[in-house]
Amino acid sequence: MGLEGVSALSEQRAQLEAMLAQFPPAEEMMRRNDSETMTVPEAIRRAAADYAPGAEVTWVKGCEYLDTDRSGIADAVSAAEESDLVILLLGGKNGSGSGCTMGENVDSSDIGLPGVQEELAKAVWEAGKPVILVHMDGRPLSCSWASEHMDAILEAWHPGQRGAQAIADALFGGYNPGGKLPVTVPRHAGQIPVYAEQHNGSGVLGRGKGNNDLTQGYVDEPGFPLYPFGYGLSYTMFEMDECRISSERISSEGNVTVSCRVTNTGEMSGAEVVQLYFRDRMASVTRPKKELAGFQRVSLRPGESKTVEFKFAADQTAFVGADCKWRIEAGEVELLIGSSSEQLQPAGVIRIEDTRIMAESKRTFVSKSRIVTAEH
Repeated sequence: MGLEGVSALSEQRAQLEAMLAQFPPAEEMMRRNDSETMTVPEAIRRAAADYAPGAEVTWVKGCEYLDTDRSGIADAVSAAEESDLVILLLGGKNGSGSGCTMGENVDSSDIGLPGVQEELAKAVWEAGKPVILVHMDGRPLSCSWASEHMDAILEAWHPGQRGAQAIADALFGGYNPGGKLPVTVPRHAGQIPVYAEQHNGSGVLGRGKGNNDLTQGYVDEPGFPLYPFGYGLSYTMFEMDECRISSERISSEGNVTVSCRVTNTGEMSGAEVVQLYFRDRMASVTRPKKELAGFQRVSLRPGESKTVEFKFAADQTAFVGADCKWRIEAGEVELLIGSSSEQLQPAGVIRIEDTRIMAESKRTFVSKSRIVTAEH
């Protein structure tokens, strides 16, 4: 390319930068689409006026989300010391380009908080006040220190144009959050891959007690994930009991009903997600330690109980055998119910009585579920 070509490119870049400079700030552009769009601090101030009249809300920018400028941390600590409660907003930016922490063609070797955000969190926590961490990003929070030290964590992801109001409502109790993680959250990049349906003997399942005396899994880290698949808390508590199955033996074309009772044992209305998993105890190829079979969201008032039923089909256990054909194998299958992939209790063990080759397109992937009774 000659000098004239370089000059033309420079002129085009200057024109593009001049055009971009004319665009209004992102907040103003969002409000043009939705006049009710606001920032999280604005939403918190509005919610405080409704839920806690007289409360004073102070906002301080401790750091940018990506760079290494620490000059604002001292002001954030001073504000925390003068406050009764701290709401700490951390996270990243999704998109494409150097100003983003994740997105298309935007990768990172570190899965923790970007920039100096963890330093900010530690400094603010040292102020000795209760700290609620609100994390906003396209990926979950992978920060062991925050998990161990924060008084509460709200995972908000990228919540959209009305997300600030949703966050404020959840913080002040206007809405009781009941979401569950759709992914497994690792502690460290070196732990990846880690997921709920890892095969027996792989990942964390191949570590632990008895394996070269590494009782925690790694020399320097626990082997288990920071948060398991399906995990999530709310402002109330739930208990599951009376887990049972309708039959202990089924054919490869049959199904069994799996049920349990869920009770809200707390003092606030809320929703729990009942999760059904299965484990193939013995197969001709290596199988996952557990697999998600179904789930049902249940809304409950304080003290209220409901019974949930799942219709578990034998063909949900189908897998590709050594002959590269989909097959349901005779044998024992353990069924488990709980509130996450790691908080499970046995519902029963069924025995599939025959082996059958089947078409992949005929396999059932998710158990049908329903709420059958309500008790008070």
